[in-house]
Amino acid sequence: MSTAKTGIITTIRRTISILLLSLVISSPTWAGPIFLIGHDPDFHAIDDLGARNLMSTAIDFARDGDPAKFVYIDSKGSVPAGHRAGVGGITASGYTMGVDFDYFSAADMTAGFWSTLQTTYSAIVVASDFGGILRNAELDNLNANALTIASFINAGGGLVALSEGDPTWGLTAGGNNFGFLPVSSGPAANPQPPYSVTPYGASLGLTNADVASPSHNFFTELPAGFQVVSRDARGRIMSMAGVVGIDGGGGFVPLPEPGTLVLFGLGLAGMGLMRRRQKI
Repeated sequence: MSTAKTGIITTIRRTISILLLSLVISSPTWAGPIFLIGHDPDFHAIDDLGARNLMSTAIDFARDGDPAKFVYIDSKGSVPAGHRAGVGGITASGYTMGVDFDYFSAADMTAGFWSTLQTTYSAIVVASDFGGILRNAELDNLNANALTIASFINAGGGLVALSEGDPTWGLTAGGNNFGFLPVSSGPAANPQPPYSVTPYGASLGLTNADVASPSHNFFTELPAGFQVVSRDARGRIMSMAGVVGIDGGGGFVPLPEPGTLVLFGLGLAGMGLMRRRQKI
């Protein structure tokens, strides 16, 4: 083999190695695991095994093996009749406050909290506004920091958000539900039981019994990069999950398949080879 050909092969190998290594290293910095649920397992997990399984599956998906604590966002105010402080459902699901998670209300969500979010926590878990006691104070704070949340997710941080929008008690009467994410949801009155998990939901270890508790919203579209976890009797999306990024325009960006990264690297390497041959 000539010296020129040997040099070309070496160049190709180096190019592919550098490209694939850079893509593997950089990809976690623009995508994070998100799990969205139209139920209120923070309420039902206190005395329901299925809701505990749903809650822990969602949290573990969002943490993605990161041992750092997660932060649970909910009000610490009065608990209306028919509600529960959702933190009880978090602890019932097997997590210890101060060890596995911190419990923050709007009063705790200061500039200092947001500036150290990425270095302190593996995931954000947002309470439900019916069942749990999420109020406009917490939701408005989350929505006002949507860009910081996007940066957290793009750096590999996870997020779980439970049902929002039930008007029965009006804890988030100010609206803009899920305003910290580019998702669309429907009102509580429309979802219809029974609820069932999809094959993807089953692959996460969930069963129909885990999604049997009452629902308080559904999602009106499936964003790029998400898969449906469960549906209602009408086929509406009750839960969904995905590893995604959030772009500057406020939309989700799906994580490419590994094969796509390899093909991309090979394509660029091939272009480099063609240019090299033209010079020889």
